[in-house]
Formats: sequence, C-alpha cells, structure tokens
Amino acid sequence: MSNYINFKGLFPFCVYELVDTDKNIYKSQIRLINKKITDNKLVFGCEKIRDWNFVDRFYGIKPIIIPRIPGLKIFCIYQRKEYPFGIVYIKQIYDIFQEFSTDEIEFTSNIYDKIFFSAWAVPVPNSSPLYFNFLGNNNIYISSQNRFNVKNIKVYLLSATNFPGDFRDIKFECKGNIIYPYKNEVDKYIFNPDQSSTKIGSFLELINNCQKTQTRAPHDLEYQIKSLSRRKNKSNNLVILLLLSLSIIVLVIIFWLYKKTFN
Repeated sequence: MSNYINFKGLFPFCVYELVDTDKNIYKSQIRLINKKITDNKLVFGCEKIRDWNFVDRFYGIKPIIIPRIPGLKIFCIYQRKEYPFGIVYIKQIYDIFQEFSTDEIEFTSNIYDKIFFSAWAVPVPNSSPLYFNFLGNNNIYISSQNRFNVKNIKVYLLSATNFPGDFRDIKFECKGNIIYPYKNEVDKYIFNPDQSSTKIGSFLELINNCQKTQTRAPHDLEYQIKSLSRRKNKSNNLVILLLLSLSIIVLVIIFWLYKKTFN
C-alpha cells in the first residue's frame, strides 16, 4: 500500500463499502488503483472485492510532494491488512517522514497498513467532499454526505464521477495561493471573474510555476530554511551591534579614566 505511483502528482485510489442496515454494519476500505494492459493500452481500474461494493474512484494528491501547496492537508489512514478488513483510524499529520517510521500504539504495522494522501481541507472548485465517520469500535465509514451524527473528518478530493476518462489528463489551475482542479473554460469566468493571470496544467507542472508567483506557505521546507537563515542573520547582526556598542563604551571609560588620572 505504500507503493506510490507518480501519476503527475495525483494519488488515485478506490473506495469500497460493506453495508448491512439490518445489522447496523457500515464499513469502508480503500485500495490503490490497478493497472493492466488491454488491447496494447495501459488501463487503470478498480478491482472487484468479494462481498464489498465499489463506491467510486477518487484522486488525492501525492502526499510527499514538496513544496506543499497552501490549502492541502496530509492524512494518514490505518486499515486492516486481512479479514475483517476495513479502515480503523484516520488522522491529519504534519510530518510525513516521521509518520513513515512511527506507528500508533494500538495499530501496529504487522496488522495494519498505513495509507497517506493529501486533500483539500476547504471546498475548492470541482472537488467532491468525503466524510470519514468515526462510528466507534475502531471503525471508520466513508460517506459522500454527513449522514451520521458522529465525529468525522471532512476532506475534498477529485472523483471519477466528476472527472471521467483518463485521470492523467486532469488539469489544474494556479490562482492566488491555491491550485484548483480545472474542468473547462467556463471555470475561468466563474472562479476567476477578474480574469487575472492564471496557469493551466498538471499538478506537477503547476507546483513550481505557481510557487514563483505566490506567497510561500509557512510549512514549505524551503520557506522554513530561508526564514531560519534570515532569523539567524538578524540575530548575528544584533550581536555584532551589541559588541560594537560595548567596545565604544569601554573605550570611552578608559579614555575618561586616563584623562582623570593624568590631569
């Protein structure tokens, strides 16, 4: 599950559910997208899982992309590797590299898979909401609507229903501080009424281009390094100024004592 295929910055996965309303059973699991050769063409799809119903295919953002784009959050899902399967936990994370080597105490890596993805935390054009509902007893159920009166984590992703066809052709738009999913020319007038300069391309293509024109995010690695360097330079300059001031004061005192002694 940790084999992230680089699809122009996208992270495609399939959502399944196991529902029995009579027994009040609501379970979800996700699988990474499958690829196979059909008629000499590379085709992507979602496998069939016995007893589980396919819901839809969704596209998050590859979670280890740096610099990180404002508006995107990283999430970690814990899911059972074997029967009875199902998602047991989800949380927002801030340091993916630490999470790769750290397990929750009750969700060890020999029993549970960890799946990382990035998603928008706020609505963006052409995105679809997903609710990760905490139903208790280590059970997380995914729904497209807020159907349960329980704690949940809401994220915004791209869905195959909204973006049919080859997901590698999905385009994005750089506008201000955020990269938006882009569908057609109408979006320019609905979401960009002032017709200011925008860029259209794949997510990977826009990362560097968009970053050149926007304010760097506080959690951007390069931003942090430069900020630290600036703070260090300011600190060094302050120390030098203090030393010079002290030196001048000492020299003035020595000169005053000298004058007083020999006069």
